[in-house]
Parts: sequence; C-alpha cells; structure tokens
Amino acid sequence: MSAAKQLNYGLDEIQEAISNEELAPKLSNWVEKAIEAFDANGEPNYVDSKGELIEGIYINMPNDLYHSLPALSSSQLKEFKESPPHYYRRYLSGIEVKRTLQTQRTLDAGTLGHELILEPEDFYNKYFRELLPIDEPDSLHTEVQM
Repeated sequence: MSAAKQLNYGLDEIQEAISNEELAPKLSNWVEKAIEAFDANGEPNYVDSKGELIEGIYINMPNDLYHSLPALSSSQLKEFKESPPHYYRRYLSGIEVKRTLQTQRTLDAGTLGHELILEPEDFYNKYFRELLPIDEPDSLHTEVQM
C-alpha cells in the first residue's frame, strides 16, 4: 500500500460517519436546562425553603450574587480541569497571592467589561446616577431659574 493511501486510510469512512451524524460533536443542551434565577415575584429559584442552594444553571443572576454563593464558579471549574494543583493553591490552600496594581486594574477592567456586556441594566444603575444640584451649584435647576 502506498504512503498516500496509508495516510488516507479510513478517512472516507470517518467523513461518512460524520456526515451521518454518528461522530458529529454533541453540543451541550445547557440552555434547555437553565432557569431564571428569580421567579415573577422576585423570589430566588436557586434556594429551597430551608435556604439551601439548589444545583442548577441559573440565568439573569447578578454577578456579585453569583460569586457570593457557596458553589464553584465556571472559572474555578476551568482551573481545576487545567491543573488541580493550581486550583488547590489558589482556592483551598489559604495562601494569599499579592496582586500588583497593574493586575488589580486588569481584573477591574475585566469585571467592568463583564458587567457592561452581560448586565447592562445593573451596570448603569451601579455606576451612573443623575446629577444632583449640589454637583453643579452654579447651574440652573428649575424652570423658574431658566
């Protein structure tokens, strides 16, 4: 058998299996399993009547609430998958890593970007407010002044 034929050996069968969806990648159906973090009355869907966390995938949960829950975050799961020892050192060992100002600014920019893109309503409520008369004391504030 020629080298070219050896390299191509089985390729036709694999391509046929993929086209028949036998080996097609199985995509996660997490979207179908996800539920709203809060019901129509604003009550949390992620805790039971005893206040215990219910396992699940929740959408429209504020970022600060997400990170305050006693559960693993997606970042923690990714780090554990990449390197269990690094996960242990960062999250379980109690060793505190000092962050430089540059690192902190980078993390802050990431947080702000996350909130702006994924939680725009909360972003504007959290970081913007209407001007108050005390902010601009020399401005005209009422129709009468105008």
